[in-house]
Amino acid sequence: MQSRDLGAGLRILLVGLFSERYPAAGETHGLSVIAGAIHAEFSTDLSAFEVLDLVTIGKEEPDMVSRLVDQMRPHVIALSASYGTYDSLRVLKAIMRDHIDRGGLALIGGPLATYVGHTILDEIDERVVVVQGEGDQGCSSRDTRVANKESI
Repeated sequence: MQSRDLGAGLRILLVGLFSERYPAAGETHGLSVIAGAIHAEFSTDLSAFEVLDLVTIGKEEPDMVSRLVDQMRPHVIALSASYGTYDSLRVLKAIMRDHIDRGGLALIGGPLATYVGHTILDEIDERVVVVQGEGDQGCSSRDTRVANKESI
């Protein structure tokens, strides 16, 4: 993989997971709202900001997520996990753990986080921030603390 200067700003990756088994259950309007809130709050502080909405692609693409993580080296990875995407979380488990091991912040939100948050913490990684309910409400203040290297 080619090395490049990513700048000193904050790098954020948002990913909307997709389930081929339950395609109708996927909706990522929350991801769009969070993306808008982040852009409004941090537009001058971002060196990289990507939204990978796998629902719009209509495929489960863990390799695409992996490549984007390698290219961006984000400070923050946030996954939106709708119904039927738990298998995708399992596939991305090693990426999330490696990201956290390198000092990154990993968040998982969406219906799965709201309803099986404890399972995510037990099976994916206890260091993941599980966002239950409406994530866009707390997004800006949490990311501000991350950008300022403050405790969340």
